[in-house]
Amino acid sequence: MEQGLPLFSEVPGDLEGGGFSGFNTPSRSRSMASGSDYIHNGMNTPRLPPRPPEPIQRPFRLIKDPDLYYELGGNLNQFLQRYEQAADFFGCSEYEMAMQIGRFMKTEDLLTALEYMDGYDNADWKQLQAEMIELWGEVEEPPLLYTAQDLLKLKEEVFSQGGITNYQEFKDYLKGFSEILDYLVRTKQVGQKKEVTCLFVQSFTPEIQNKIIRNLSMNGKIRQQPNGTWKNPLWNDTIRAAEN
Repeated sequence: MEQGLPLFSEVPGDLEGGGFSGFNTPSRSRSMASGSDYIHNGMNTPRLPPRPPEPIQRPFRLIKDPDLYYELGGNLNQFLQRYEQAADFFGCSEYEMAMQIGRFMKTEDLLTALEYMDGYDNADWKQLQAEMIELWGEVEEPPLLYTAQDLLKLKEEVFSQGGITNYQEFKDYLKGFSEILDYLVRTKQVGQKKEVTCLFVQSFTPEIQNKIIRNLSMNGKIRQQPNGTWKNPLWNDTIRAAEN
């Protein structure tokens, strides 16, 4: 989280594509037990315990995007971003991403180079992605959509108008605040959501701020420290306290 973001501890006592088949199909082997599963004793045949059910496996999920491919000299950063977005849309796991990325190589030479990568053999997406970047180019970090300063700015805008005073204002503010906060956590600019609960509470009028803190305290969700400050409550607990 960017420096300058206040913590709650500081608050005084009073938040299907194209070219080649490209599937990675590692061989699998199964061992089967030999011998008899039971022993005859002439009188009784002991019963075996029931076999556990076979695990249910969901179908392999394909990425279906005929316009998605990578060609040598192309923008690897853009390709990887689009590939991950498509995988997310079709619900693919990282294993499925590594298994089928060969389908999106534009030429036979690219597919051959991909097949020599350890990450492709191991169906390890993170390893494979690193090898692709090493061979075909560096990935530039995309510009940040939001920073912690955007949360501060949002809070200041609301507070300069007197703070949140009713339920509808609370719901509208929560929607915008959560959108930015989710992005900050996803991009590792904020470690945990509870780090900004103080900032969120400060967006209300002083009277409602005291009510939120009182609700948290009465429900055992926040504790005052010996020096008179409060430890950060969890984000969901803070939202529930603000709703009540």
